[in-house]
Amino acid sequence: MFFKVLSFVLLFHIYMSNVYPDQHMKLLINFSYYCIYIYTLLEMKVKQIYLQVFNDNPKLLEFMKYISKKSGEDNIEIISGNQSIITCNKENAHLYITDYCKFIIYSDPEPQTSRTNKMIIHNTDGIKNNSFKYTLCNYMFISVELYIQNELKQLNYDLNLFFNGNNYYIANNKIDKYVICFLLYSRHGVYQKPETCKYKLNIIDQSANMFHLCEKDVIHLYEDKYEIIEVISIGGNKETVTGDNESEKSSDESYERIKE
Repeated sequence: MFFKVLSFVLLFHIYMSNVYPDQHMKLLINFSYYCIYIYTLLEMKVKQIYLQVFNDNPKLLEFMKYISKKSGEDNIEIISGNQSIITCNKENAHLYITDYCKFIIYSDPEPQTSRTNKMIIHNTDGIKNNSFKYTLCNYMFISVELYIQNELKQLNYDLNLFFNGNNYYIANNKIDKYVICFLLYSRHGVYQKPETCKYKLNIIDQSANMFHLCEKDVIHLYEDKYEIIEVISIGGNKETVTGDNESEKSSDESYERIKE
């Protein structure tokens, strides 16, 4: 029966395309339109039912999260040299962290949204006892564009912090030159050494404010706001200068608050 229907459709297509080409084209366009319309309608309905099921059954949502984590227990990436050098879980992460590790990324998938939240942890001391709890930011930047000047021309790359379902808009995430170079390599395959890389970062925030940053700037994300801090060097000694004129010693670099 199926082959008969298929043969009839094929013969009808050949006949219309040769005898009535204009009408055939209109028919195909209308048919394509209704197919897309029906598919979109069904997709919306299925998503509504899917979300309704999870909203009405919170225990089912927790079960799905549990299954998701069990199916991919290695949800921590050890980052060094702009790339993930090893994946592990929360229980054994401390075994793989070395002096070469710049930061780690904890990935937490959300089955109901197909989104994976990415928690960046720079301070890896005592990571074994870290609870890995986090809060989502209540905002997203409109755009994040990275500009790098090579020998011939200036190149630009999209580095939005939400892409392909990966969400870096997590409170207390710190976006510094090491994270920028990691995102550049993981997303675009472009390697830049963080210690020597020079770049410009243009940001349009959620309120359409525009900011022009460079490799000396660090973006601190909080739940309801963000903060841009400029990294400065003060001779051989380093200190952190805050807006409240309080200071604390830092072993690597010093920061000066310039924007909230």
